[in-house]
Amino acid sequence: MPPTLSQQIESELRTAVCRGQSPAFKLSLNGIAKHFDVSIQPVRTAVDALLKERWLLRDKRGQLAMNPRMKGKRVKALPPDQGTRNVDARLEKIIIQHSLRGEELFLREEDTAEKLGVGRTILRGALTRMHGRGLLEHVPRRGWQVVAYDETFMLEYLDVREVLELKAIDLAKDRLEKDVLKNMLDGNTPNKKGTPRLDDSLHAYWIERAGNRLITSFFKQYGAYHTALFRYAGAAGSFVPEMAASHCVILKALLDREYGQAKRHLRQHIRAQRPIMAHLLELTAADGEDT
Repeated sequence: MPPTLSQQIESELRTAVCRGQSPAFKLSLNGIAKHFDVSIQPVRTAVDALLKERWLLRDKRGQLAMNPRMKGKRVKALPPDQGTRNVDARLEKIIIQHSLRGEELFLREEDTAEKLGVGRTILRGALTRMHGRGLLEHVPRRGWQVVAYDETFMLEYLDVREVLELKAIDLAKDRLEKDVLKNMLDGNTPNKKGTPRLDDSLHAYWIERAGNRLITSFFKQYGAYHTALFRYAGAAGSFVPEMAASHCVILKALLDREYGQAKRHLRQHIRAQRPIMAHLLELTAADGEDT
């Protein structure tokens, strides 16, 4: 069963609080209702639940405010239905294509909704999720701005990612579950027809199992945008077999409890993202309109 309107609003507000990031709308019943283009009732239901769980607070004037103590707290995302997944995937692709061209443009809701073949309400939910993942900036009174790709920042991200992921392996090694690792290994192994398969959830898995809030916070703030870049790079450049094979080597080493070997291969895997991104930029420069 797809999530209700109030559940969707609840989930996206939790994500904003977790990131410590002001939402892209006024934090009031009317402001939230206007943003999602819904009546007050589902908003009131969502806000009441968030107040009860202390995700939201009321200040001395009775106005809503995000609870700063909930920043960085783990949030369980709602499982999206197939329609939501499709809209999000197509919107992400459009954003990444503009980003790679260095275009800090504003996405017009009307044009984007028409391009995706969806209504404005559905689009606003998707835009809010992209904002929550760091793929879009929200500029008051102007709208949703694409985050332009910055090669220097990407290289800096990879440097820090390498250090933190290797540390996460050290912290998580006694908490990794064999069944989970085996499922991920299967997800990166070609199917019976020999078609490559890629499951990149292994990175998030050991980051979560590490149990370090600062490591988790870094990847929540910067990981989603760069993960989307690398996912797009892998598909566009036909690097899926290479990336999946690298995942398999890491996972097999972890299953054998060869942690030093797993970390060496993980380091190589992360550093291999640099030439992949360089190739993707060449493809993007030669590409035409976004699809």
